[in-house]
Amino acid sequence: MDMLKEKIKDYHTKWTDVKKKFESESKLELLGSEDREEIFRSFIKKLKSETKSKEKKKKREKKEKARQKERERAEKSRKEKDAPLDDDILESNERKNDKADESNGDKMEDISVIFSIFTILVAKWLSSEHCLASFSTITP
Repeated sequence: MDMLKEKIKDYHTKWTDVKKKFESESKLELLGSEDREEIFRSFIKKLKSETKSKEKKKKREKKEKARQKERERAEKSRKEKDAPLDDDILESNERKNDKADESNGDKMEDISVIFSIFTILVAKWLSSEHCLASFSTITP
């Protein structure tokens, strides 16, 4: 069998193509022509099986690599899609915060204006005759 492995690399090889080579081999002289052919056919069958198995394994590995690349592309694509989305969300939140800050600032300004008006009105009322008259009628 080792001799066959050395000389035959393709399972498509035909007995008629190698018959003459094996008739001259001293190791095979004791075997008849039919036995040599049977050994050859068994070897070819084994070689074909091994070759097909290797081809299937290569196909599986190739498919797995393609699937892995597709998963990586999908993951990269998802990350690229998520990244702008995350940036959009951050920008949206920043705008909301800015608006809230502006709104809170506006509210504080409004409160400050109202308080100032209230203070002025209270001061005027306190200095008015009505206030003095009101306090003069109160007896301790």
